[in-house]
Amino acid sequence: MMSRALKSSRVIRYDNISDVHTNHPRTKSIFKGLRESFKPGPELAALDMIMIHGDFFDSPVGMGSDTTQDFDTWAKEFLTNCKRHDVIVRILEGTPSHDWWQSYRFVFLNELMQIGCDVRYFDTLSIEYIERLDLHVLYVPDEYRPTPEETLAEVKDLMAARGLTQVDIASMHGVFDFQLPPNVKGHKHDSSEYLKLVRYAIHIGHHHIKNKYKHIFAQGSFDRLSHNEEGAKGKVRTTIYTGSGEVEWEFIENKLATKYLTIDCVDLDIQAAIDKAGAVAATLAEGFIRLSAYTDSPIFSNMVQFTMFWPHIVWSKHPVERPGEAPQEFDVFDDEEDFSAPITISKDNVLSLLMPRITSRATSVEMIKMVEEAIKELA
Repeated sequence: MMSRALKSSRVIRYDNISDVHTNHPRTKSIFKGLRESFKPGPELAALDMIMIHGDFFDSPVGMGSDTTQDFDTWAKEFLTNCKRHDVIVRILEGTPSHDWWQSYRFVFLNELMQIGCDVRYFDTLSIEYIERLDLHVLYVPDEYRPTPEETLAEVKDLMAARGLTQVDIASMHGVFDFQLPPNVKGHKHDSSEYLKLVRYAIHIGHHHIKNKYKHIFAQGSFDRLSHNEEGAKGKVRTTIYTGSGEVEWEFIENKLATKYLTIDCVDLDIQAAIDKAGAVAATLAEGFIRLSAYTDSPIFSNMVQFTMFWPHIVWSKHPVERPGEAPQEFDVFDDEEDFSAPITISKDNVLSLLMPRITSRATSVEMIKMVEEAIKELA
């Protein structure tokens, strides 16, 4: 029988995306980038696995919607190509208010069309052993428990039950403590704890700006979704050399990402702003441009001119204060993300959300058990 040390002495290569938000209300051409990023050929064939770390969808999708049709067409191609090149696909549930458990459709289409791709979807805390790769993978969906501390405790319990002191890879959705300033409220996972529990690589979705800390990589959103994330978008390719334990990270840009641009028009008159913005708009087939100017600039009262000249662009205002004026408060994070948003209540978490309050108010153990059973039946 081959030992783990000998079996593990190999190179494992896989791609990571998250926060795709395919039915986003503004960014409409996301599937173009997905099709280009995972097209058949030598690059796809060189991969062992593709991982989607949550928020593939932006909101609930109707069966008759364009997004459903676009998804089904793309997913069939994607899964077929992965089958052809023997690439594993793993998908994590993201924020419930975005994904709504719709990513199961990958599995559904794979079975319905008899594609035969090795694809699995995880919507609960899980540890999977992928025998082909000799890897233990931890999956932690967003909002799994009311607090990150409770989630961490269950992670440790699950690992202990499996006889593990470490897993090899973690797929997570949420935020770590290093991703947010201390004064920003939110459910922050303890990076120091997870770094000890995961041997090679931790991938986390939810925050749309890519970020890396030790062997944690937040790959950011796959496409641009707002003006606060105008940097490069795309995917992260991870290569693990299991013999040495070395891990390499490569960011691969989605060059078809929608353009969100900010043009500095401070101190410009209307005509100068039109000339400057127009030179940029003329280079784009579509996109979003916001004009940055002083709050009392006449540019903002003449926005209709930009829309008339370049109707293929969505124009918006970005007012700034004049020097010496009191600064206005603003959110430094992407407007698609709300780190203090309430937990989404579902049949899977309603019991854990209610039991602490029930326990604190119940008068006996019998009463607690009776209420717990009643909730289980209703859920």
